[in-house]
Amino acid sequence: MHLTGSSQSPRFQPRPPGSGPRSPGLAFVAVLVVALAIFALVLPYSFVLPVFSLWALLAAACAALLAIFPLRTRPSYAGAAWDLAGAFTLVGCAAAMLGEIEPVIEIIRPSGPRSKVND
Repeated sequence: MHLTGSSQSPRFQPRPPGSGPRSPGLAFVAVLVVALAIFALVLPYSFVLPVFSLWALLAAACAALLAIFPLRTRPSYAGAAWDLAGAFTLVGCAAAMLGEIEPVIEIIRPSGPRSKVND
């Protein structure tokens, strides 16, 4: 039975204006799109997704460090940093699954010693 005259405050209250970033999701998407555009313009096509994957996982590690060592006293900041770390990890893993690794392996693989037979 619900009492209408109770003095309890509502469970979810709207956030007061000016109490933090209004759209961290928009900032997250903007950072991802700008990074992907820069990688697409600078790198060869076959390297875009593997490099983007590494960048996203590195960003996730930085966000996790910010969550572990909170710079602000607000506890909601650490929660948001953990959310960003999870989102960057998800994006990084998705980019790694969609990217082809063979061209990267061809460049990284060390070539064996040269044979002097044909010299």
